[in-house]
Amino acid sequence: MKSYRFIDLSQPLYNGIPLVSLLPRFAAWPCLSKSAGDTCNSNAQLFSDHTGTHCDAPRHMFDDGKTIDQYPVDAYSGKAVALDLRDYDECAITVEAIKEAEEKAARGIEEGDIVAMVTTHSRHWAPIPDGYEYLKNRPWVDPEAAKYLIDKKIKAIAIDFGGPDPLGGTHIIHEMLLSRDILIIESLCNLEEVMNKEFMFLAFPLKLVGSTGAPTRAVAMLEE
Repeated sequence: MKSYRFIDLSQPLYNGIPLVSLLPRFAAWPCLSKSAGDTCNSNAQLFSDHTGTHCDAPRHMFDDGKTIDQYPVDAYSGKAVALDLRDYDECAITVEAIKEAEEKAARGIEEGDIVAMVTTHSRHWAPIPDGYEYLKNRPWVDPEAAKYLIDKKIKAIAIDFGGPDPLGGTHIIHEMLLSRDILIIESLCNLEEVMNKEFMFLAFPLKLVGSTGAPTRAVAMLEE
């Protein structure tokens, strides 16, 4: 049997994580406590379906789009290639940037790939108020770069920042990708550990019926 190494690509969830102001704040609290006389300990959580490391489904942008539970278990997993885009944090990721990173990667982008964009913007993830830096000046995917990936017939993009669109309310990149069933995994971390490597990307969103997305545990699987 082959041996594999797993790298956790998921941000931790805790009270005070950075979230855009349009979303409800993540909250966790104890709902059962043995010290209070309950028979066991248990916590409760309040979160939106776009909290922390999460997967987007087309319903996020389109009223008639598929929801997270309508995808098979392997929809957000598959062969992946990570691109070194560290020079493009806080600015547009252009088609030229992707092509340049592709030349340095383990291989070129192939049909059916999950393309991981390594900007290391995840280093700004921190409890609020420091975590506001994560929400500001994030990188984004230029429309021509999105078109290039669409023409490559990729399966999904996986990013270490909070969304592929420029800040300011536009959703053009979400719409370009999700309308073609190219899926999006956001707010990853530790992608630099797989930079310029070929690996299996595994992401399993919670099976929330009718949901526009879902919090996700994402990992990289590398053969040793």
